[in-house]
Amino acid sequence: LMMTYESPLAELPVLLIDNFTTSPNFVPDPDFFTIGFIPNSSAYLTTDLAGLRAQIDYLREHASRERGLVAASHLGGLVFDRADEEQWETIDDLFGALDGRLPYGVAPAAGDLDDPDDPRLGSEFYLELFDEDRLAENNPDSGLSPDGYSSYQVISTPVGDMLMLNLQEEVPGDTLQWAFEILDNNRSTPAIVTTSAYFDTSREIPFRSLEPAIPAPENQDEPWIAHSGD
Repeated sequence: LMMTYESPLAELPVLLIDNFTTSPNFVPDPDFFTIGFIPNSSAYLTTDLAGLRAQIDYLREHASRERGLVAASHLGGLVFDRADEEQWETIDDLFGALDGRLPYGVAPAAGDLDDPDDPRLGSEFYLELFDEDRLAENNPDSGLSPDGYSSYQVISTPVGDMLMLNLQEEVPGDTLQWAFEILDNNRSTPAIVTTSAYFDTSREIPFRSLEPAIPAPENQDEPWIAHSGD
């Protein structure tokens, strides 16, 4: 099964596969690789901590180019009580199992912040646990946003480099500008952007989040988004 997508696209392609199986003798292509995604851990802390730990253990055990697992990205929502130090210690322990074994990115959701109504106010626990040193330990080709709540990494895959960009929920404008600069500096590198939510507090998508990579036509006063064919 081979799939090729080209960008930019007028519409996003959707491929649905049901009950897909392979031969017991299946050998993946040497260019095959996987990027794992870690679910909302806050939902697991009191209901199924063992299940979350099993997922982290699986990533740790399969982290190698030979096995094809090259990186992981957390989908947001680290803890359910941002003031509970014990929960942060549990998160620290869980992700510590990946340190030095697998590049991974995390980004705080609203529930991880000191003030969920203001995405600019981050958590003291988050900043202490997921600092620049920890990021660099797992991937030297990486960096944090100026406020410390978002990050980027350039990861190595069998088919070349990829950029992973992890953004905090409801990304503030100055962090978005930082993210655009990272993307602009890596224009030839495919990018994966992970964030818990990209809606603003009005539940609408801020137009700045959809700013096209190419300039709008001259004398264009209305919001403009580039599609193929425009």
